[in-house]
Amino acid sequence: MNELYKIKKNLLINEINYINNKNKNNIICINIGCDNKVSIIKYPLDPGGISSLKIECLVCSESRKKNINLPNIIFHKKTYCENKDGIFGFLCPMDNTRYSEFSSEIYHLKYLDNDHSNNSLENIKTFCLICNTCYYM
Repeated sequence: MNELYKIKKNLLINEINYINNKNKNNIICINIGCDNKVSIIKYPLDPGGISSLKIECLVCSESRKKNINLPNIIFHKKTYCENKDGIFGFLCPMDNTRYSEFSSEIYHLKYLDNDHSNNSLENIKTFCLICNTCYYM
């Protein structure tokens, strides 16, 4: 990892921690067994200073992306599209026998009610990039 990347990552982590403290974020990470507060990302290039609540805490998110299992934590994000049964009103076009062939990064966690403060297990589902995009079209 190059030095500039490390510096930028540390600055972002510090900014997230500052925002979490400033906004009194009380939303807990979606992952079962985790009691950490979710991450809040402030988009640095946004002139309005818009922040976005995430679904996971920073530790769970980074660990999941690196395939690191955490003791007593069950990650909520699936490795398949939960629209395989057509809950969006159309069936997922991906071949469900091949879901495991794709990187977990093509799957997105989505709030069904679009309320980013509602981190209930029933409200957050995993959708592939295709279904997530089609939902908004």
